Amino acid sequence: MSQHIHLIGICGTGMAALAGMLKQRGYRITGSDLNVYPPMSTFLEQQQIPVYQGFDPAHLQPPPDLVIVGNAISRGNPEVEYVLNEGWRYFSLPEALKEFFIRGKYSCVVAGTHGKTTMSSLLAWTFESAGMEPSFFIGGIPENFGQGFKLGGGRHFVLEGDEYDSAFFDKGSKFFHYLPNLVILNNVEYDHADIFKNLEDIKTAFRRLINIIPGNGYLIACSDDAPVREMLSRAFCKVMTFGVGAEAEWRPVEIHAHPEGNEFFIAHSGEKIGPLFVPLAGEHNVKNATAVFAAATCLGVPAEKVKEAFAAFRGVRRRLQIIYDQNSVLVLDDFAHHPTEVRETLRGMRQRYPDRRLWAIFEPRTASTKRKVFEQDYIRAFDAADNVVFAPMHRPDKVPEAERLSLEAVVEGVRRRRKSANVVPIGEDMANFIIQHLARGDVVVFMSNGDFAGMPSLLAEKLSAGAAIKETQFTRGRTMTEERVENGSPQPADDYDYSDQPTSEPAAETPKPAPQHGDKRPERRHYDRDRRYGKGRPESRGRHDRRPGRYRPKAEGGFERAEDDGRTKEMIQEIEQKLADAIQPVQLGNLNSFERKQIHQYIERNKPEFETKTYRGEGDEHVLWIFPVANLKKFAQEKANEALAADSEMAFPPMSSYERFIVHNALKEVEGVEAVSVGEGAERHIEIQPKKFGRGLKKIMKKIKLM
Repeated sequence: MSQHIHLIGICGTGMAALAGMLKQRGYRITGSDLNVYPPMSTFLEQQQIPVYQGFDPAHLQPPPDLVIVGNAISRGNPEVEYVLNEGWRYFSLPEALKEFFIRGKYSCVVAGTHGKTTMSSLLAWTFESAGMEPSFFIGGIPENFGQGFKLGGGRHFVLEGDEYDSAFFDKGSKFFHYLPNLVILNNVEYDHADIFKNLEDIKTAFRRLINIIPGNGYLIACSDDAPVREMLSRAFCKVMTFGVGAEAEWRPVEIHAHPEGNEFFIAHSGEKIGPLFVPLAGEHNVKNATAVFAAATCLGVPAEKVKEAFAAFRGVRRRLQIIYDQNSVLVLDDFAHHPTEVRETLRGMRQRYPDRRLWAIFEPRTASTKRKVFEQDYIRAFDAADNVVFAPMHRPDKVPEAERLSLEAVVEGVRRRRKSANVVPIGEDMANFIIQHLARGDVVVFMSNGDFAGMPSLLAEKLSAGAAIKETQFTRGRTMTEERVENGSPQPADDYDYSDQPTSEPAAETPKPAPQHGDKRPERRHYDRDRRYGKGRPESRGRHDRRPGRYRPKAEGGFERAEDDGRTKEMIQEIEQKLADAIQPVQLGNLNSFERKQIHQYIERNKPEFETKTYRGEGDEHVLWIFPVANLKKFAQEKANEALAADSEMAFPPMSSYERFIVHNALKEVEGVEAVSVGEGAERHIEIQPKKFGRGLKKIMKKIKLM
């Protein structure tokens, strides 16, 4: 009689796949779960695996030979408590995979914070296409196979290496059980905030993974990723690197994006391999494919076979899966949820469809997504989109209020970056809202790690049923607010507060004095294009109605499109020379908004030692301030050390409030000194003095008296 194995929590994606694999091996399988519904219930029924609704010790009679406990199951579960009380044998899911399927195979583990499902699917398909008959266990569903697992007759077993914990009794990452012979390590970022305290905690898990690769194994690592580079010295196996940086051993070059995918070459050992084509969007997927090419090649797959497999790859379900493609409207469903995944997914879609209006529809659902630590990252993640719609946060009560992401802050931040952003309830409200503003040519991307309550399918059904959309095909960069203005609609197309939008020529403003060095600067004035956008053509817009960064004044009146005429580059070169050894900021006036934006973006991307801020000066003129932060910090710390060595006080020259902020932060790193700001107005400055033991003793004595 075959062994009986019972799975507690059988309807999870991984647990159901494991049940199917064990069934194929000839074991008698039963299972139980609280929520038994399609598609997992349908799959298990097709596999002729009986499933009990709910949890009850009676489901464990007669006693099974082994119990497998799912990751979602915790102490207090009636079946778990019965198994523990009886002293029966039990496994976690990854432990069962190791003992029943991985041991004795050549284990290929794809790990990293992002890209695991796509890369493991592509690697499994490459092996299959080359006739190697691999086994695989993947968290998604590769479209070339139609399911997330396969037991093949070949030597290789491909696994998606999840860093999440294994079970309530095994808090180590799942990939610790996978006996890796080859590891592809893509990138390492902070994620899974419910189980990892910080980035260092996650890096520890990946270091341990690297540490169990045998000496005759392979580590194929992304050299573009700084945390990954730090770990490479710990490897005892052969290390190969991939990435777009010049130091990578396997490097994609000559990348050309097409609506159907990406064409590229791979530079390796002085040779150029290709061309290759992969039907996936985004440069990040070109890097993913390069890693798979390196892995397949080092395991003996001919380059031509790899090229053929890449071209025939059909992607992964819920990774930019097309749900609707009719009437020049494209609706896609994607699993992106981490801010990096959101950003790269949208960038990939922008590369694929550079001239079409892009919608991002996002559901904050995971434990990490709902945490404040990612708030600023999400604000920037949607830059490639034109219109952004957020679903209300899923189960916000699961995150302590102090740690909880503020969706309102994210929406406001996205709006400040000149995007239309709204929060709309899931269901009919969201579908109708999108349709109301949808136009031919639009691309709509739904992103959630859950099923999004069926929203992609609901929108597709309404569009298929003939829901009316605008015939006008809007071009890249047209937000819903611009659409409203162009059509002369009196009602806003989103939930902005338009009460401050001028309906006539605004009254003249009282000029404010230009900021003086050392004065408290005027409040920074943010222009929001969507809130200030008036009617009419650009040439007829008033001062408050022009779009910043896009137009500049003409000498004869009105506005013209701003283009980079070379002046910006010259100014940047001059700034770099002035700030090379300076500790005082450079002030740039007489710039149009296009030039300010170009300088700000250049410094933000290429000069982390500088910071820029814009303040309104006299009249309507804006002044761009550039602070040599690194130089000022170094200067402050040197002065503090001099004061310590001389055991004397020392004063800095008068500074602006932001410079004083930089200095105060720098001095926190110098032990034994304290800093205070003294003086008023233009004379306000910082004084530093060594900390005295006596002063600290007086404070201690004062506390003792109060006790």
